[in-house]
Amino acid sequence: MSAAPRLTALVAAAALAASGPAARAQDRPEGDPVFRALEDELDRAKTLSMPKVDRPYWLSAFVTDEESFSCSASFGALTGEGGGRGASLSTTVRVGGPDLDQTNFSGDFGFSFSGFGGGAPAEPDYDAMRQALWVSFDGEYKGATEAIAKKRAWLTANNVKDRQPDFGPAKTTEVVLPRQSLEVDKARWRETVKRVSAVFCDFPGAYHCSAEMGASVSNQYFASSDPTRHRFGFAHASFSISCSTQAADGMPLSLSWSANVRTPGDLPQEAKLAEAARGLAMKLDELAKAPTAEDYWGPVLFTGKAAGTFFLETVGGPLSNPRQDLGESQGGRLVDRLGRRIAARFLVARDDPTQNEWRGQPLLGGYPVDDDGVLAQPITLIDAGVLRTYYMSRVPTKLVRATNGHSRAGKGSTANLFIEGREALPRAELEKRLLAMCAEEDLEYGMVIEELGGAGGGRFYFGGDSGELQLPAPSLAYRLYRDGRRELVRGATFKGAPYRILKDLAAMGDDPTLLQASQFGQRVSVVAPSVLVEEMELRRPKEEFQKPPYSERPGFGR
Repeated sequence: MSAAPRLTALVAAAALAASGPAARAQDRPEGDPVFRALEDELDRAKTLSMPKVDRPYWLSAFVTDEESFSCSASFGALTGEGGGRGASLSTTVRVGGPDLDQTNFSGDFGFSFSGFGGGAPAEPDYDAMRQALWVSFDGEYKGATEAIAKKRAWLTANNVKDRQPDFGPAKTTEVVLPRQSLEVDKARWRETVKRVSAVFCDFPGAYHCSAEMGASVSNQYFASSDPTRHRFGFAHASFSISCSTQAADGMPLSLSWSANVRTPGDLPQEAKLAEAARGLAMKLDELAKAPTAEDYWGPVLFTGKAAGTFFLETVGGPLSNPRQDLGESQGGRLVDRLGRRIAARFLVARDDPTQNEWRGQPLLGGYPVDDDGVLAQPITLIDAGVLRTYYMSRVPTKLVRATNGHSRAGKGSTANLFIEGREALPRAELEKRLLAMCAEEDLEYGMVIEELGGAGGGRFYFGGDSGELQLPAPSLAYRLYRDGRRELVRGATFKGAPYRILKDLAAMGDDPTLLQASQFGQRVSVVAPSVLVEEMELRRPKEEFQKPPYSERPGFGR
């Protein structure tokens, strides 16, 4: 049974359970005041009109309520505690018609009243929710009528070839799942963050440290004039550890580690967390004593979570948000090469939001239905190096007109990205190839990157395709010498590279690793193996750094 039918069956069963006689009243759609407010105010917004201007032809609204808890500590003392209940909402009003509305136009730089989303009552009060939705719909409508006038004026003054419709048809699916709630032992986690952060007291080289636990449960509501609606919950819990220092030359250094799961009960036990903190502190000491990087131009091996970040940047980002706005003239985009080879022939890239876990680990990018109300679908992005499709919402493009269930925040984008190599090699063989390539180029060593951006999971990524790849700076980078020695170095940064770098992949490993990250403000997951790139350029640090402290760090009486 394929992943999509499994998820469809799960959704159907859960929806049936939620509407059954034993379900709680608030879990049934007709008993939920948020749904009632959404649908009543949506019906009223359909009647919005002003003299001599366009009326709405499609409307939608989101309401997301969240319950959260977080606490943090440093060197054994609690530094913060937060959380509580809150809610937000956003509305969309499309005026004109599917062929031409106010969207997909770069010439309008104004913002509607609710352009960034707005507040909603933290409790599900029908009247208060309607009032908030009314304000938001009214502001969106006014902004939309102004924007479409500007767009029409621009089209009158400019010749546009092959202009695509602004909004496409889609088969929407109603998914109403039971609400989720947060369960967390706050007292336990307060003590845990204190004890884990106290590990750094034994490492004088750590100038700053933090241990932080966070847990949240959000319930997303959606209703549109198609009509369709959905409600489903998302649970997330994390434990993050970070530490920083300065090298003798003043270079600031930081490392971090994180675990991302669904519930607090899934987080590692305290002993494992303390072990992670100790390992991080030891690695920070090693990094502070490491030599600075030199200019380098040659093969690079990405391993672990660095490989996931590499592919999020080279595949996930460039194949997201494929529609180019009117008025933009950005060329050389990967999405323009549909049906052509864009990568090494052994590369396969898939995205499957219907998968909930991988090898026992949660995939946080999954969802039952996308933000257009379309059922989630698995897609193959790249096969044998050829671009087969890209992430699509209901906004048509010249080469792909229909959605493929990947609308997130209104844009086609990454969910659960899986990268595979049809000729996967063991890590030892990848390192052999790296050194062989160095020998061919008369290089003394090759570069091995284990982490990028210092995040170790949870990197924020905006997405899009600027025409050039700019990877974040390595936080853990090694020289692998031709005699087999490994040497940690610090301070390297990548020079920008063209996206054709996917054609320069020399080999891929058989060691996939899971990366949890963010894109367009949405959680995404990437499963990717090590990858050897034929040639990249890294630069030595050139900044002048502030001097480190003159006196030693306090010893905490230990």
